[in-house]
Amino acid sequence: VSTSQIKAETDSFSVFGQFDWAFTDAVKATVGARWVQDRKDFRLGFQYLFAPIPAPPDVVLANTYSELTPKFGIDWKVDAGWADSLLLYGSAARGFKSGGYNGINIFDNSIASTAYAPESNWTYEAGAKIDMLGSTLRINAAYFFADVSDIVMNSTVVVNNQPSFPVDNQGDADIQGLELETTWVPTDNLTLFANLALLDGKYKNIQPGSAAADAPALYQVTATPPQLPDYTIAFGFDYGFDVALGANGGRVSFGADMYRTDDYVTAATNDFVVKAYNRINAFVGLSLGDSWDFRLAAKNVADDREVYVGAPGNTR
Repeated sequence: VSTSQIKAETDSFSVFGQFDWAFTDAVKATVGARWVQDRKDFRLGFQYLFAPIPAPPDVVLANTYSELTPKFGIDWKVDAGWADSLLLYGSAARGFKSGGYNGINIFDNSIASTAYAPESNWTYEAGAKIDMLGSTLRINAAYFFADVSDIVMNSTVVVNNQPSFPVDNQGDADIQGLELETTWVPTDNLTLFANLALLDGKYKNIQPGSAAADAPALYQVTATPPQLPDYTIAFGFDYGFDVALGANGGRVSFGADMYRTDDYVTAATNDFVVKAYNRINAFVGLSLGDSWDFRLAAKNVADDREVYVGAPGNTR
């Protein structure tokens, strides 16, 4: 349909620093900051291939994005009789991703003419890291909340009566999650693990004219931020034992793990949905001394299959 020539250049400069202050042997505070400036230049030349339509003028854009992103944190090592070690922590940090340009232009170059704006967020996190049972059991738990402004996403929209695929700003969103990671070593040879993540996200407001704003009318869905399954879980084990092999001995190991994710949407328009699925993986390995390690690994040993194809309004 068309061909494009793209030249993109980014010069990024940053200055950053971090200070830790130990109030006591158990309590430490952290203060840090980063200043970043991204200077971006973009040129796109566009030509139609199968129609006698003259090429439009080149798109030439230049933007400078800069931001100061601070970080604050506190750690507290708690002397708890029931735990071998207990660390409580909290943090607040600002994140920033500079704006950019659209190079995917198939039917026309109109969406290349405007840069999308930067995305920023404040993320707050609190958690605990615990070692128990003679340091054989480790539990890490964390809760986070992200206040995201001008969230940037891939979109599938219609521009000038033709499908287009811009990256653009959708609005502001709140995203929160709870993560739990456990590792248990009941014997010297066996390690067990189990992880759980719970996620939730919603728009506080949606940019008028954005793909997320069009989603309810086009696809009869309530627009939600993508890539946020309600839950993901993973658990597994690995086991190893020494064997008399060669001058330095060897070690045989094997293990398996299972991963499951809930449904989630993949684009701002919420028209593409990845259904819940499982993955089971396994491995067997042999180590020879400290120099050699051989491993045979298999992914998706249950041969579960999901195929997703389609276009806007026709997805299965």
